[in-house]
Amino acid sequence: MSNQAFEVNSHSHSGQWPWHAFVGMPPAVVATSDGPDGNVGFPWQDEEIAVFEGILRTAADGLSEEEILELGDSLRAFREKKDGE
Repeated sequence: MSNQAFEVNSHSHSGQWPWHAFVGMPPAVVATSDGPDGNVGFPWQDEEIAVFEGILRTAADGLSEEEILELGDSLRAFREKKDGE
């Protein structure tokens, strides 16, 4: 299974880190942190956060839409705090 994650990453546009692969059952990569413009890494910009939220919708069966939006909002709040420092 771990080889599949590395194979998927080797096709990543940017190759930058952090890079995430979400694995489902049976073992298979369900989603990665690759967005339309490459790896979103730690999502910072609104577009990257939107991609991250989409990844969670695909890969995180246990999260509600409300929880996914809360995670996105927490990333935006963190960014605003850091940008204000």
